[in-house]
Amino acid sequence: MSNPTSGRIHGRLPTVTGDIQILNPGGTTVVTNNQVVNENAKPSQFTASTNYSGLTVTDLDGDTGLSWTVNTAGVALSWKHGATILSSGQLNQPFSPGWEGETLTVSAVAPTTVSSITGIPRSGSGPVSGTAVYSVKVPPITWLYRVNGVTFNANQGFPTTGFIGAKYQILAGLTLIIVTTRGQSPLQCHGLLWTITD
Repeated sequence: MSNPTSGRIHGRLPTVTGDIQILNPGGTTVVTNNQVVNENAKPSQFTASTNYSGLTVTDLDGDTGLSWTVNTAGVALSWKHGATILSSGQLNQPFSPGWEGETLTVSAVAPTTVSSITGIPRSGSGPVSGTAVYSVKVPPITWLYRVNGVTFNANQGFPTTGFIGAKYQILAGLTLIIVTTRGQSPLQCHGLLWTITD
């Protein structure tokens, strides 16, 4: 009978955890939780920060000389509406029209290599998901009415009497939705009904 042989027991890899900051379009300001985004911006215009001071490396085995590097070119942002991941088409479209009044979330995943001077294994790589998930809010749509070139908020200032030759425009934000002239049929737009009467 021979003695059983056993291989060397190896320790665990160092791990990297923490927050990866996300930058607003233009790359100068950091996204904050529950911020209101510009409705004309696109999710694809947001980027991950190259400042990784929010990440820390630890080793459960107490190995020393810990270090890590992030493959900056491989950092990806994950955009979601609830549990649904936004499609590539949605990432390249402005928030409005489409997401008015909605809350989206964004987080970053970074391919990272970690290593230590002592211990086995000494290095390893894999994706690090930032612990921060930022909620961003798309402002609700702003309805505007324009009569003969004069613009009114939806809840104030709209003329209460008609006049011959009046030209009406209904705008969703800055987007022209419909144009009509006094005396035309009722208007149906986004499930709401407007009637222009003589």
